[in-house]
Amino acid sequence: MSPWADLTDFPRRANRWQDPMLPASRVRWLARRWTSGLDPWDPLVSPVHGDFAGLPPLMIVTGSTEVLRDEARRVAQRARLAGVQVRYEEWPRMPHVFPILADVLPEARLAFRHMSQFLQAVAELPEAMGDSAAA
Repeated sequence: MSPWADLTDFPRRANRWQDPMLPASRVRWLARRWTSGLDPWDPLVSPVHGDFAGLPPLMIVTGSTEVLRDEARRVAQRARLAGVQVRYEEWPRMPHVFPILADVLPEARLAFRHMSQFLQAVAELPEAMGDSAAA
């Protein structure tokens, strides 16, 4: 959900004034503190700069108005380029981590149903069950 995958000084221009949950200035401030003494380009710090090859299927849920939306798109794109199956859902007019509002937001409840369906589908993949034919 709403991945924060780039702790470099990547400019967050999209939605910088629209996301009520996470202002762009706060993301920058937090990134500087959390990466103090670390290389923000290191894939262990900023996974968007890593190698996605070999990862299991990936689901990304993001809101169209959130400040991290473009990072979610970049993660999906990089993972797809590495051959990873990606289910990307960008929900209209939803803020950062909107599924946490499931008690009051119908879209959030629906997003959880989508995540549950995704997890069930991944669990049913032969690789996820040990694929005894390959053994």
